Amino acid sequence: MSRLRWVGAAAVVAAAVFSSAGSSCSSPETKREICGNGLDDDGNGLADCLDPDCAGQAACVVDPGDYGPCKNCGHLCSAQASCFEQKAVLERPPPLCNAGHCEALNFPIQVNFNLDLTAYNGISITDGTVSFRWVLKKAIDGSAVTCAVLDQVVTAAADGGRPTNSAAVDQDGRFNLLGIDVFPLHKQPMLPVNLVSTATGSDYLIWLETWTGGRDSTTSLPTGLLIGTGCIDSGPGVAPLTANDNCDMALFPDGGNPGCRTISYAMPAPK
Repeated sequence: MSRLRWVGAAAVVAAAVFSSAGSSCSSPETKREICGNGLDDDGNGLADCLDPDCAGQAACVVDPGDYGPCKNCGHLCSAQASCFEQKAVLERPPPLCNAGHCEALNFPIQVNFNLDLTAYNGISITDGTVSFRWVLKKAIDGSAVTCAVLDQVVTAAADGGRPTNSAAVDQDGRFNLLGIDVFPLHKQPMLPVNLVSTATGSDYLIWLETWTGGRDSTTSLPTGLLIGTGCIDSGPGVAPLTANDNCDMALFPDGGNPGCRTISYAMPAPK
């Protein structure tokens, strides 16, 4: 018997003896990254194609087509989160998961947003926040996205009371966002004009959430309890967004863009 075969046989015998001894020692199962599900499965801070475990995997092979300049553009995807390079709030524009590939062909823009909070009069809010999401009306799986669908996702995240997960829409995995932004929730009836970040695109709705707490230091999303929600799904507020709607003052140092988009919306009374 060659030395190689003897070593192999010895290993088998040793394994059998160890097993028959009934040892309780066992090594914990090591979690491996699942490439393309939008999650950091092994907890090392790197999700999907950013994780070395996914190097060379089919889900992380870049298609040579023109999908835009983002790091994950051209990778296969089943959820938008797997296309992100950083946290969602900082992705401008957020790469979309479109037809199974990550793409970033939209142009980042900012629009003015007047938020009427008259319905919040009499409510004590000390450190609140409001989030804006621009959600495409066609889900990644082809199903329709409506205000009712998003409301169901958010309320389903409640644990015996008001929802506490401000990332419920993002974590659902079905939706593509043109943009997401978060601002402090001021007490005055009208939230001053803010430059809210989004991107060019069409056939979307605007989903708003108000929360009792400030921004999380890690995710930059709201904390605390959900106060209320709002949704714009029709009318001029959700007309197609183009580069001409951009209100970013840095691009128009001579007084701004006279055609920039301003959206006004009255939040419904809190739930």
